[in-house]
Amino acid sequence: MRINRKEFWIRSNDNNLYCLFERPDNPKNILIMLLHGLTNSHIDCPLISESAELFHSKGFPTFRFDYYGSGKSDGEFKDKTWKVMVKNTKDVLKYAKTKLNYSKIGIWGRSLGAILGATISDDPSIIASVFLSMTIHTNLSFSRFFSKEKLVSLPIKGTAVVKGEPILDKRFYDETEYIDRLQEKHLSKARNILIVQGTKDKTVYDQTWAKEIYDIVNKSKKLIYIKGADHAYTNHEVRVIREGLKWFDKCSNNLT
Repeated sequence: MRINRKEFWIRSNDNNLYCLFERPDNPKNILIMLLHGLTNSHIDCPLISESAELFHSKGFPTFRFDYYGSGKSDGEFKDKTWKVMVKNTKDVLKYAKTKLNYSKIGIWGRSLGAILGATISDDPSIIASVFLSMTIHTNLSFSRFFSKEKLVSLPIKGTAVVKGEPILDKRFYDETEYIDRLQEKHLSKARNILIVQGTKDKTVYDQTWAKEIYDIVNKSKKLIYIKGADHAYTNHEVRVIREGLKWFDKCSNNLT
């Protein structure tokens, strides 16, 4: 199968974001945007490349990018803030709609990417979302890395090597209440959402958080717990990837 690839940069917050648009031959008219995790990039986030390949095999074009401070985009890890990344997400969605000319879009996000995906989940163009390992309690989940006395976090160990020092400015933590409120606002108006959560996830460590999100969103919706899965879904990759494809297939087939 031939995949047409287009690499480019877009501007967001006066910074350059690296983007990758991939389209298989005879593509569907639904674009899937894939959003990576905190310490990752568009290519090394767990499940992201494998998911894109499976989506391509079923005719879905995909759009990936590196958030500010990740991968090939401007900035370093320590410069990340929630407000900057929310703007990145909105700018990329706008590009997909106005420059790539897609009016039907699916969102796939893991961890931080799922949290940020929630902030656009009610956009009229979004036909379905798949969110892995997300939380609307970032204030709690990140609290262990920050103290009132220090202006930066403890070193953060994730699933990939970050750009620069593996620490975050206190501004990142100060904005967690903002991002949690924003998620709830948009999720309460969103529909067609699949939530996936591993039962052995030590990052999103409270299993009830996934059920809270499920209760907020509108139908149709689905919550899947993956027994024994960690934050990266190690040894459970195939099932998680296939569940995502099944959800996008179901929701796209239900379009009128």
